[in-house]
Amino acid sequence: MYPALKALSWFVLSFTLLAGPHASAAPSWIWSRPLNKARSNEEVYFRKTFELSENVKKATLYGTCDNAMTVWINGKASAKSDVWQTPVLVDVKAHLRDGANVIAVHGRNDGGNIAGLFLKLDLELADGSKQAIESGTSWRFVSENPRGWRRADFDDSAWATAVDLGPNGSGPWGTLGKGGAPRKSEALASDGVTAPAGFKVERIYN
Repeated sequence: MYPALKALSWFVLSFTLLAGPHASAAPSWIWSRPLNKARSNEEVYFRKTFELSENVKKATLYGTCDNAMTVWINGKASAKSDVWQTPVLVDVKAHLRDGANVIAVHGRNDGGNIAGLFLKLDLELADGSKQAIESGTSWRFVSENPRGWRRADFDDSAWATAVDLGPNGSGPWGTLGKGGAPRKSEALASDGVTAPAGFKVERIYN
């Protein structure tokens, strides 16, 4: 095996071990329909329930929605945004409690066929452990506004599963940063890659 390919194989193996089944998955953009299939002026109601058995030391909500969102945690208004290019970053510790909790989001697409919600709740518990609640296919949604849907004890078992549109950097949104505006992803320059004899490296996209 060529030395470069052998090194690459060890890198892939190491990455697989580090990012195995116990690794935390990153949040995904989600919506009610696949990418480029959203309906103009569509409103979607999302829910994600989770349990807390420890007191929360810190809780930070980060996210955005194309085009707009209002977020409640356990029925309490927690965040609002109508500029998807500028993600919100909010301290929501006061809205959490021991036992059952829920994040409820009213998302809105103002026009066009592209829409998405991207959300992450970072938690630091009293014992020092950390937990993340992230948007993904474990979230549920409906396209109406049912009574009591913001409560943790609301029964959403009949709701549909959110559609995964891809992780941060997917679709037309670019890579979101805590500074607000999307950052353009940079491809690795071809002259920065060493390939075995007989192989050619080309830069396909930027």
